Amino acid sequence: MKFTTRHIVPFTCAILSAQITFAAPLPKEGPTDLLLCLAGDAPPAMMFSKEHMLGTLNWSGALWNVTPGGPFDAMSGECAGHYTVSPTGVDSIGQCQYMDADGDKTLVNIPQNHNGTGKWSFVTGTGKYAGLTGGGDFKPMRQLPPALTQGKAVVCSTVTGTYKIK
Repeated sequence: MKFTTRHIVPFTCAILSAQITFAAPLPKEGPTDLLLCLAGDAPPAMMFSKEHMLGTLNWSGALWNVTPGGPFDAMSGECAGHYTVSPTGVDSIGQCQYMDADGDKTLVNIPQNHNGTGKWSFVTGTGKYAGLTGGGDFKPMRQLPPALTQGKAVVCSTVTGTYKIK
């Protein structure tokens, strides 16, 4: 029997449907080992003094588990927050929501220290993430090149820690 596109497309759809149907349920607790990349607006900051300024951020991006298909893998995200710049560096606070392919969401608090590292924590979740708690550390993967467009920024971080769903 000769296989044609007419045969391959239904076969491929059946295989993908079986994979989605039999996907492993989310464990109730465990480690997080994630990669996060965000990009967005970095508008001009408001000058407070010669040494201090403050501004806002509005970014979007993606979150991946280093193990494909693991907890919190392939989630899209949106973040908002504010930052201050002083002689000691940049400090920021942001909140991000991440959504998976099923439409279930997590809400995360992300304060960042002046060296680009910080402690993150889950605030809450919806659907399979209802009752979500946990947190850990994040740090930049490495220095990224400047954004192509002025007023934009890009950052990628490793995100480690633990989570628990009640």
